[in-house]
Amino acid sequence: MERASRWQRANTLRSYIEALEQNCISKNTLTEENKAWLLWAKKKTDWYDPFIEMEDDILQNIDKNKLIPTTEIFSRL
Repeated sequence: MERASRWQRANTLRSYIEALEQNCISKNTLTEENKAWLLWAKKKTDWYDPFIEMEDDILQNIDKNKLIPTTEIFSRL
């Protein structure tokens, strides 16, 4: 169920990212900053998607199902 929920949320995120990109294009506001954010958001979504699970240095110690830090982070402090 957790993986199915993550897959649904990843698809919702992708739909939002695509709509935002199309909105920027239609309003001629697709700046370099917006492009960078869109790429960042797509990579984070690929990290979250249970079919892709792309590695991400920033999110490597985050539990994907709970979206909270793993205990590993706290053991290093």
